[in-house]
Amino acid sequence: MGFASVPTDLRQRRLPHDAPRTRDALKIRLGGAGLNLDRVQGLQELPSVAAALRPAVPTLVERITVRIQREVAAFAGGGGDDRREMIALAVQSAVDHYLDLLEGRPVSGHRVDELFRRMGRAEAMDGRGIDAVRAACQIASRDAWRELRSAACGDELSDDLLGPLGDTLFDYLQHLVDQVHHGYVTARQKRAPARVRHQLMQAMLTGRPAEDVRRLADLAEWELPTKCVALVADFPEQEKCPSEVPRHLLLDIFDGHVVAVVAATRVDEGRAALKRMPITSSIAVSWAVPVADVRHAYRWTRRALSLVRGGWIERTDVIDCADYRGALWLHADPALRRELCDELLAPLLAKTRHQRATLAQTLLLWLRGHEPAAVIAEQMDVHEQTVRRRLRHLKSAFAPVLDEPEQKTALLMVLESVAPAWLKEAPTANKRGDVAARGGVS
Repeated sequence: MGFASVPTDLRQRRLPHDAPRTRDALKIRLGGAGLNLDRVQGLQELPSVAAALRPAVPTLVERITVRIQREVAAFAGGGGDDRREMIALAVQSAVDHYLDLLEGRPVSGHRVDELFRRMGRAEAMDGRGIDAVRAACQIASRDAWRELRSAACGDELSDDLLGPLGDTLFDYLQHLVDQVHHGYVTARQKRAPARVRHQLMQAMLTGRPAEDVRRLADLAEWELPTKCVALVADFPEQEKCPSEVPRHLLLDIFDGHVVAVVAATRVDEGRAALKRMPITSSIAVSWAVPVADVRHAYRWTRRALSLVRGGWIERTDVIDCADYRGALWLHADPALRRELCDELLAPLLAKTRHQRATLAQTLLLWLRGHEPAAVIAEQMDVHEQTVRRRLRHLKSAFAPVLDEPEQKTALLMVLESVAPAWLKEAPTANKRGDVAARGGVS
């Protein structure tokens, strides 16, 4: 409830109960906001109503405090006696001040106003909204009204006067809510935008509840898109994140990576932003995901960069993770990848490094689009007849797998996960040994 930020000295302050009573005018100013008691002006029973309420205040404060902790989730548990004390302080201060006003005491509302403003500021600094405070005030208003009505009825106050008296109570409570809102807005305006955006990014990357993400997005004034894209690149430790970035782009540094989260419709802007930074790797770009799945997109992009470093994915300026879903999946479970590789790629495992790499590349390109030999030859920069010869060999060796759609899909995924590394290893192979061992296929 933001009470933890209330200074200790405020807890010790007590509004004066021994100030001289006055009934001059019942237009009372509270910290610049008016509480208008004109409708009950001249009502001589007010002091006796307030006096009748005084003995019940400790019980009322206790009851309201317990109900707030029981019924408002944000204030339940976790804070122990300190949190309970802070809630009780706010309730006690408000009740005492309201009764002082009914009795016509010349008291200032600045201390109570400041207490509730501090609550609002604390909520903002903790990255929360003030809905929980509003709910707590609703509970307080219901219980306080019941107590006030009981005391007024004991004084045989007529319904015509009881109604306006109730209005003064609700006006006063609304004034306190306004103070909370004032403190909240002030703190939010002063709060460093970078800190809020960092908390928002952290909330999404760690899978915080959707309610927390929405609240932080509101504080950061970042419109939550339907679908997001995560972009990640390695980033030097000594470098800092730019202080000014477009409002629609979330950009921050986490664990040696620069991370950008942007609406799927603005992915080009995200790529451009990272390219302007001193990154030291490719930019891995996830496919579009809901906000709740940004943490998974972050994991996929980091794994893609790891696979680039390991040679499993070819290094390019931008890595589109959507093109490597199979590799990302299989490398998430190395044991599964090895098993599928041994089973599905058995016809290639007996080949030399050079043969294995060129045959795997040929088969991968053919499986991706079933392009004619001439197109594949152009992509591989080899003679068309070479591709035809390889394809005849491959279709014969992999016939059982190619006839089964599920097996064929699995074969494509396994090839995508290993072919780049095989191609990287191929230049180190003994080319003379490769030629001698080709057996007519290269």
